[in-house]
Amino acid sequence: MNYFDAGPAIVARLKEALPEVKAILTPFSIGDMIESSQQSPTVHVIYSGDQVASTGGQGSKTMDSQRWLIVLAVRTPKAQLQQTSEIRVLAGEIIPKLLKALQGWQATPEMRPLVRINGPVAGYSSSFGYFPFLFEGRLVT
Repeated sequence: MNYFDAGPAIVARLKEALPEVKAILTPFSIGDMIESSQQSPTVHVIYSGDQVASTGGQGSKTMDSQRWLIVLAVRTPKAQLQQTSEIRVLAGEIIPKLLKALQGWQATPEMRPLVRINGPVAGYSSSFGYFPFLFEGRLVT
């Protein structure tokens, strides 16, 4: 088992579920994602750290909630700072498919099914809309 096996599994799952997406990328951080040139629509899969839930066996094992941030980036030249409805129209067609693909899906045999949790708010930059969704899967380490 590789500790980060869920990442490639998530990428493969999204490629299958979202054929209309031009690219699925794996930047190291949100900052790297925003700085990269990208096609539209693009999905970014970013490892977002762990939350240690509990320990057992005299501290030799922990139940970790591994977190993965999935960000849909959609661009339209029609979008301006005060008029972003076109971005939401485009994103709104992809988001239900993205959520359906990951919610309750088991990324690896060692990880419990992914659960959507509260994540960052959507953002806007240079005619791009960014729609983040945070998922976690528990595993014993």
